[in-house]
Amino acid sequence: MISSSSTTRRAPTSRRPAPSWHRSRGRLLGLRSTEAAIKGKPAPTAAAAAAPRPRQPLSATAIGAMLIERFPQCFVLARNRKRPLKIGIHRDLITAIPEVSPKRLRAALGWYAGSWAYLKNMTAGAARIDLNGQSAGEVTAEEAAAAAERRASEKAAYFVAKKAASEGK
Repeated sequence: MISSSSTTRRAPTSRRPAPSWHRSRGRLLGLRSTEAAIKGKPAPTAAAAAAPRPRQPLSATAIGAMLIERFPQCFVLARNRKRPLKIGIHRDLITAIPEVSPKRLRAALGWYAGSWAYLKNMTAGAARIDLNGQSAGEVTAEEAAAAAERRASEKAAYFVAKKAASEGK
């Protein structure tokens, strides 16, 4: 009789997939995937392998970098050169960059226009610019006051959170 020590075998309950290194090696060699072989499914065709995969949506900072690259007269990275944007510029961007969703474009604009440098440059009478860098209106006193208030409240919240984090260490 077999003892119940290390010589006993476990009853097979289900097929386990091969280790990850085995699966990837098989794909590199052009073999059928292990999972497909186990389940009896055909291997993916060359057309299916060459088909474009859905891409992950771009982040707001990545879209912001795209805006800086495509429209250097309007969007800049230098803090002291960020100028107020035209009201409704998001509509121009939606038509100029149809491959990016409007929701993502608005998020990128929020990233750009929400920066402290942009809010600092929102002074009364400052010229607003369009995508080509041409003048498209002026900043009103109410808009300038709202920008200054937002900048002050965000800075205060930032420094309170920073102080709380340093005290918690």
